[in-house]
Formats: sequence, C-alpha cells, structure tokens
Amino acid sequence: MRNHHHLTLLTSAFVSIFALGACSSPPPRPADSGKRPFADPNLYAASEEQTAQALKTMEDIEREIAASQTFDPAEREQRLRSLGSRLERLVTQAQGSRFHNKALYLLAHWRFTFRDDGSGVGEALDALDALPTPPLKQLGKSLRVLHYSRQGRLVQARTVAEKLVADIPQFAGLLDLVALHEGIGKPAPPTAGRGLDDRTIDPLPGSDRPLLLVIANAWNPETRHVLGRFHAQVEGRCRLALWVADGTPDTLRQGLPAGVVGMYARTKAEADGWLGKWITPDSTLAVLIAPDRTLTGVGVRPGDLGRLLP
Repeated sequence: MRNHHHLTLLTSAFVSIFALGACSSPPPRPADSGKRPFADPNLYAASEEQTAQALKTMEDIEREIAASQTFDPAEREQRLRSLGSRLERLVTQAQGSRFHNKALYLLAHWRFTFRDDGSGVGEALDALDALPTPPLKQLGKSLRVLHYSRQGRLVQARTVAEKLVADIPQFAGLLDLVALHEGIGKPAPPTAGRGLDDRTIDPLPGSDRPLLLVIANAWNPETRHVLGRFHAQVEGRCRLALWVADGTPDTLRQGLPAGVVGMYARTKAEADGWLGKWITPDSTLAVLIAPDRTLTGVGVRPGDLGRLLP
C-alpha cells in the first residue's frame, strides 16, 4: 500500500472541509494571461447584480466557517451543520455566475458530511460535472469516490478513482481508501498496538462483541469529541479502542472515557509502521471489526452504529 501521507491533500480538500474550514478561501485561479477567462460573458450568464448577491452570500458563509474555528468541536459541528439551507440558497443565487462551481461543491460536501444517508450528494456532484467551467470538478470527483465507497458502490468508486489518479497522481491515496472499503467482509489488518503501559496489546481477542477502532493522528479536542460521540452510542454493544499516532500515555489518560482501550505510537517509525497496515487520512477514521477479525465497517460514523451493531 502507498504511504498514508499521500492522503494529506485529500484531507485538507474534503475530509475535514467543514471541521477545519479548509475551503473558506476561493479556489486557485490560473496565472493571469490577460485573457480574463473568469469574465467571459459566454461562460457566465448571470447579471452583475446576481453575481454580486452570490458573492455576498458566499463571503457570509465563509466568514461563518472561519468563525466556527474559535468554538469547541461540539459547538463548531452544530454551527456548521446549520449551514445546509443557506448553501442550497447559495446554489440558486450562484447559477450562471463564476461562483456556481464552488457553491455546488460546498453543498455536495456539506451533504456528504452531515447527512448520514448521503442524500443529495450525487445530485449536487452531477450538477457540478455538467457545468461548462472546470473549477473544483476534480475535487468533486474525489468526493464522488468517497460517496460511492460509503454507499458500497466500489466498482464505480474504483473506476472514478483510477481515472482521477491517472490525471492527477497526487490523488493516489484515493485508491488506498477504496481498497480499504473493498476489504469489508475480509480479515481486518492487525489491531495490536502499544498500550498505555508500553506493552503490546490487542483489543480484539477475548470477547464476543465487535470492536470499534478509532484511528487518529493526534489526541486533541477534535479526537476527544469524536471518541466521546462514539462512546455515548455504543452502550455496551461493542468494545471501543483508540490508536493515535501522536500522543503519550499521560495525555491519553486525560479524558479517555472509561472502558476505552488506548494505544499510541512511541516513535514516528512506529507510527508509520502501524499506519502502513491501516491507510488513513490525517484526520480520524473509525473501523468496525467482528470478533472473528472480519472487517465489517470502514469510515464508520456515530449515526451508522444503529444499523451496524446488533
């Protein structure tokens, strides 16, 4: 498998777009050639007034995304979750303007992030693909790979990913994410790691309950928030374990919920070796593993547990 750092671009682009406000700035434009492609009246049919209104709405939303970073993760999530109707209005306002691509991408990503059933993601991405201008279409394809993977449409996910990676090799991490989803129903990668007492432990054996393994880059407020949401949902129906690439026993013991098995990497080499088994982005990934070591869920969210757990 490829090195997990190949996914850094994907993470900043869409995995944490609303959690981190990564798309609060406009998409990059090509170098100024004097041709002014973004003002071509043959491409953008919106009036100046409509374009100005779309710009104002876009800037208001981006300010709110940026302001949300000052709040704790729970409050930030609540504020970003409330943006759905405003993003839908933005798409309507931006039709025919140079902001239409970005409005559609933001809406598609919001739906992917906050709708457990993913409803409306495909429609927004189809509309983005149909536009005559290129901005954010490649990121839209990468989001489509995630959407297809989450739906279990892995043939389509791999087809889109392979074509995208052929055009832009930096997106190679998408193929690893698809491969991880393709592993559902097969033996999971190893789950043993360094415990908080510095001994190697494996949280999976010794129980007839599934294991929900949360893999994180660091033990920070965002990870604690995600782990807390999972802890509140499992209700004894599965075991819960956390592995972090950057953490210490002392910091992990601070705020680790009762009953959660904590694991960490003592060195970068140890972290890279462990992540070589689990190809993950630089944010948090949760996987569900049956007692017989069968991988049963990838990219699990708290809202998924009702259908995945007995």
